[in-house]
Amino acid sequence: MLEVSASQLLAQPPIMQSRLIILWLTQEGVSFPVTQHFIEEIIRFIESPRGGTHHIHENWSITKQRGACSIKKK
Repeated sequence: MLEVSASQLLAQPPIMQSRLIILWLTQEGVSFPVTQHFIEEIIRFIESPRGGTHHIHENWSITKQRGACSIKKK
C-alpha cells in the first residue's frame, strides 16, 4: 500500500496533480474511470482539511490521516 502526502501532491501544478493521481491509482491496481470529474473529486477530498474516508468507488476508498492518503480495497 502506497501512501501519498497530501501537501506534496497539492504543491504540484494542477496537471501534475492529475497525472500523479492516475499513476498512484494505477500502481495500486484499482479500477477507476479516467474522467476529469473523477480526478477532481479525489483532489477535492485531498484538499479538504478534514481527514477520514471517501468511498469514491464501489471496490475501494481513499483514507486521509495526518496528511497521508492511502487506498483501501474492499
